[in-house]
Amino acid sequence: MIIKDYYHILGIRRTASHEEVRERYLILARKYHPDLNPDNQTIAAKFAAINEAYFHLGDLDRRLEYHKLIRRNETIKEEAKRRLKDQQMSNSTKFKKKSIDDKLDDLLKEYSNAL
Repeated sequence: MIIKDYYHILGIRRTASHEEVRERYLILARKYHPDLNPDNQTIAAKFAAINEAYFHLGDLDRRLEYHKLIRRNETIKEEAKRRLKDQQMSNSTKFKKKSIDDKLDDLLKEYSNAL
C-alpha cells in the first residue's frame, strides 16, 4: 500500500506543531490557489494535494490515525525486507550446497575412475 507523505507535500517535519501545519497550509494554499493561477492544471493538482494533506494533518484525530497507518506500513515494509533477505540467504545456501554436492560428485567420479 502506497501512503502519501503529507508532511513532504506541506514541506514540514513530522514533529511540526499544529500551528506550524496550519501556517504552512495557509502559505501554500495562497500560493497555489486556482483562482490566482487560472487555467493551470498542474497548480490545481498541487492545490488539491495541499488540501488533502491539511485535511489529514490539520485535525489531531486524523493526524494520529495517519501516524498509526505510517507505522503499520513501515512495519510491513520491514517484515517484507526481512523475508526477502531470509529468502535470498536460503537461496544462496541452496546454491552453495549444490556447489558442494557437485564437488563431491566429481570426487566420487574421480575415485571410481581410479579403481
